Amino acid sequence: MMVLQSSRYASRAGALLMLVLVVSVLLNACGGNSKRKMALDDTLSRYASAIRWGDFAGASRFLDPLIDPAKRPTKLDMARYKNLRVSSYMPQPIQPGSDKNRIIQPVRISFYNRYTNRERTILDRQEWRYDEEDKRWYLSSGLPKVTH
Repeated sequence: MMVLQSSRYASRAGALLMLVLVVSVLLNACGGNSKRKMALDDTLSRYASAIRWGDFAGASRFLDPLIDPAKRPTKLDMARYKNLRVSSYMPQPIQPGSDKNRIIQPVRISFYNRYTNRERTILDRQEWRYDEEDKRWYLSSGLPKVTH
């Protein structure tokens, strides 16, 4: 009888150990996505804050180092940004990108030129790329196009 009880406890202990292993593997798998999601939320929040405050120089620090040089702001672009005051920044729902490391964040941005006092609204289609090595998100679409 004693042998039967100890084998029952051994099988329960084995099942419990297997359950713990499965749960830990699942939590680790989800943890990577959770950290990535938290990094995305933090990046989008800090970028939005920079744009809302008109800190386009600060916003340019989010640009992807691999970005097409044609999408990088010129000195003239940066001078034009200094004339703008952002009056509204309204993010739309995030959309999936072309692969698991990319997302699209449409944002409706309203701004006015302090010299002309004219307000404009644009839809900025932000494309973000996650760099697995750097563990951070980069803006690959460039800063908002305010002169078109």
